[in-house]
Amino acid sequence: LSAGWTPVKRGVIYDANLEKNALLITTDSTLGSGKQVFVYFSGKEKDILGGIVIRFGKTLDYRLWVCSTLYKVFPTTPSTATKKVWKITLDRTAGVRLIVFCNGEKVLNAPISAKTCDWPQWNRWTKKIGKIQFRPSIDTASDYYELQPLPKAIQY
Repeated sequence: LSAGWTPVKRGVIYDANLEKNALLITTDSTLGSGKQVFVYFSGKEKDILGGIVIRFGKTLDYRLWVCSTLYKVFPTTPSTATKKVWKITLDRTAGVRLIVFCNGEKVLNAPISAKTCDWPQWNRWTKKIGKIQFRPSIDTASDYYELQPLPKAIQY
């Protein structure tokens, strides 16, 4: 890993402007381990605006926090390599989308809207996300994280 990687400390609120940066997370969990990535997205305060859970169960599935109450299988199967780098980006060019890459391959491009979410508070995702937190005792898969500046053309 390069010098920019930070060991994940669960429960710590990190500054992470997801309007200008992609969030990269490393994992080395195996399918069926039951481990999971669980990262909250917040605004200026500790208010939870959204988040993502990636679960290493029988299948590798995900759930968008403050959007979906159900886990879904990734539309594109993520890499089978044990060591994974997850890249999570927001796209606000038309509404709100969460885009996820695994080891460089796009595995999710999820619109977040009243039509696609079953949480009534889904519109929290429309607020500016400036902080992240790896959920204590539940996030068991995240090892390191890094913020990667987005190209100026797609910063929000």
